[in-house]
Amino acid sequence: MSGVSIEELHNYHQTAKNLTPAKRVQLKQLLNITEDDEKRLVGLDNEDEFVVMIYALEWVKSFSGVDESISQITKTKTTDLFVETIYGKKMSIEVKSSKENEIKFTKKLVEDKISYSKEHAHECYFAIKLSGHWMLFSGDYILKNNCKISLEKDYFKSEMNKIFGERLFWLGKGLEIITNYSKSKDSICGITNEYGNAVRIAIKVNGERKFLITTSNNQYVFLSIVLESIENIMSNQKQIVKYVDSDKTIVIEHLTQDLFVPFSNILLAPVLHTINNRLGENYTFQTYIEELKEKKHKSLLDRKLVLGALSLFEDEYKIAMSLNNREFYWLKDLWDNEE
Repeated sequence: MSGVSIEELHNYHQTAKNLTPAKRVQLKQLLNITEDDEKRLVGLDNEDEFVVMIYALEWVKSFSGVDESISQITKTKTTDLFVETIYGKKMSIEVKSSKENEIKFTKKLVEDKISYSKEHAHECYFAIKLSGHWMLFSGDYILKNNCKISLEKDYFKSEMNKIFGERLFWLGKGLEIITNYSKSKDSICGITNEYGNAVRIAIKVNGERKFLITTSNNQYVFLSIVLESIENIMSNQKQIVKYVDSDKTIVIEHLTQDLFVPFSNILLAPVLHTINNRLGENYTFQTYIEELKEKKHKSLLDRKLVLGALSLFEDEYKIAMSLNNREFYWLKDLWDNEE
């Protein structure tokens, strides 16, 4: 391990958000930051992801960050941030993550976080990301579970849905998206990848075309943005890539199996597939937070837009939604309650 301190890594993490990729490399070399050091930054990246996620879900009233570097002076065991929901719930949240399906804490760590939260008149919660899945538990819940959280045993007991308005959608097989890309023409919806810019999108249900999005027919362009995260998963199920010539490529993606996708995934996908013109690369959660602070613009998508877009499929392709990750109801039956 290098001699770079956690405080120096925090400073690098904050500064790098505003740099172009080339200048970012120069700064890493100047500070002698290694690949091992960058792995230590994963926790900070996950904190940023969690903040953007719950912001996008629209049930947060306010955030307050905690400067952990200053707390080191008095060795205070802080949490990562304070959050107040639109319903008045005040929480002190510690963000943790693991690539595994299970995570364990020491009893002292959990008790310290609970004590700190009580001192500031907030409830203590842990936001935990295991194998890419976010969950939320109170400090008391973690203590009762011997300070161990398992994706298999605890996922359905998470309070993400209840507190932050997370939802789970079910989509059945039969959805197909055909996208034409061009390297010379402008994108019709801001979607850009290694194939070029999306210039024509056809959405089919059970083999029949339901929506067509082009430059001259763009009334459903918002639908292509809503389906971005779903399309990413579809590409893993069945994807056909046809290279027409050096400029044009056609990508066909099929949903061949039933799909479960969290609301937050749909809301966040456009962030990671939109070019940050100032930096010349796609947004990251870190750079998106910086732009939110500077320009105070809203998320690219909102709850009503997503629900409205998905409801357009109701006639030929029913979509279900769960409020608690267990019982599912047809989206049209829940629409009024979710607005």
